[in-house]
Amino acid sequence: MLSNSTSVYAEIAVHQSGLSGQQSDLQSKMATLKIDRADHERITAELTQLSKTTVNDKTLMEQGT
Repeated sequence: MLSNSTSVYAEIAVHQSGLSGQQSDLQSKMATLKIDRADHERITAELTQLSKTTVNDKTLMEQGT
C-alpha cells in the first residue's frame, strides 16, 4: 500500500491544480455574468423608457426647435 502512495499523492496534486484552475475560471465567468446582468438591466430600463416615448410629426418638430 505504501508503494502506491507517492503516485496517489502526485495524482491528487494534479487534480488539485486542475481544480484550482477551474475555480479561477468559474470566478472569472461569474464576474463577467454579473457585469452582463447589470448591462441587461440597464438596457431593459432604457428600452422601457424608449417604449414610453411618443414619436409622431408633432414631437419630431418640437425637437427640431
